[in-house]
Amino acid sequence: MIKIQMQARFTIEAAILVPLVICSLARGMLLGIQLFSEVRESTVLSCDLIEFEPTEWIWKQELVREGMEYIRGN
Repeated sequence: MIKIQMQARFTIEAAILVPLVICSLARGMLLGIQLFSEVRESTVLSCDLIEFEPTEWIWKQELVREGMEYIRGN
């Protein structure tokens, strides 16, 4: 009877699979960080829009227009 030892097989598979798993985890973490920063930016923009008062902005524009007309003498 011939005995064949296959001990190196698991080492070679591990040498191939472990870097692939680590790279996949790293890419997943980088994607998560990127998505987090995008969500944070959009949250800041939405907070700015919530604080935006369109009527106040129009009143200020109207005051500036009236002031410019007064200065020009129209």
